[in-house]
Amino acid sequence: MFPAPRSSLICLVLALATPAVAGDYYKWVDASGSIHFSDSLEGVPPQYRSQIQAGAMDPAPAAPAATPSDGASADDASPVPTGGDAATGAPTPPALPRYEVKYHEYEGRARRILVQARFNDRITAPMALDTGSPDTVISLALAQRLGLFDGDEGKLFVTTGGIGGAAPAIRIVLDKVAIGGAVNNFVPATVIVSPISGEFDGLIGMGFVSSYQVNIDPTRSVIVFQELPASDDAPGGRSEQWWRNTFKDFALYKNGWRRYRDERRRESRAPSGGLYDPVRLKYEQAFAEAQYREAEKLYDKLKRYAIEHYVPMAWRQ
Repeated sequence: MFPAPRSSLICLVLALATPAVAGDYYKWVDASGSIHFSDSLEGVPPQYRSQIQAGAMDPAPAAPAATPSDGASADDASPVPTGGDAATGAPTPPALPRYEVKYHEYEGRARRILVQARFNDRITAPMALDTGSPDTVISLALAQRLGLFDGDEGKLFVTTGGIGGAAPAIRIVLDKVAIGGAVNNFVPATVIVSPISGEFDGLIGMGFVSSYQVNIDPTRSVIVFQELPASDDAPGGRSEQWWRNTFKDFALYKNGWRRYRDERRRESRAPSGGLYDPVRLKYEQAFAEAQYREAEKLYDKLKRYAIEHYVPMAWRQ
């Protein structure tokens, strides 16, 4: 499930309806603990009028309203100034950007949340949000449309498991994934060779979702991505656990294929005595060498990305 919105988040009603001249405002707190403002008494629900706090607003320019985005249209809303705390006058930090994205539901009772995601600033495709998936998963057809097999960025053959058992897959890294204005760079992903669905081209997993505070509004069919505060403990917007786990996985790929390659080399030089099929051994050695090179490319790409974001060396083990 997605985390619930923080009760301390201030409703954007004031920011979206601030007049250009000074005037009165009315403040109240609803039953869920959310703070609301109105510039007229008629705008306050009757059940909350007994506890309203009145005050005067300073002149301020109107802030642009954030509008829901559907598909590749990005809501690049900037932080909305709140004008300070009405009671103390102390300035408040600017609100972090939030992005509203329309979603659609398919597959009958499954009611999957489908959004339009844009990959590498090239292709937009329908994707299902899946918090049970640790990484992004895309179809082979989408990978081919993106030209992921044309370059030399690292493509490692792996197997992936699920309810239906193990299946062949390809491990890659996507340079960029965007859902509306919510963006992740350097996204490890798995390409599934077998078809995924006739309704969507893959899954957006926790590797993307965990970079935001996420809330779903089923009444408007909108999913809201709220940016998290910048932190030295999350270089590149990723947690220490994400960096450690990703380096561990990529190192396992590289070291495992290197060991297998070296074993095949030793066997090819040793007297076989009929124990090994020389043709099969040659094929396995060539395949292991190719896999090791691809795993090394993925690891080197991760290492460069970590250097760019000053990730501590202890997290890269």
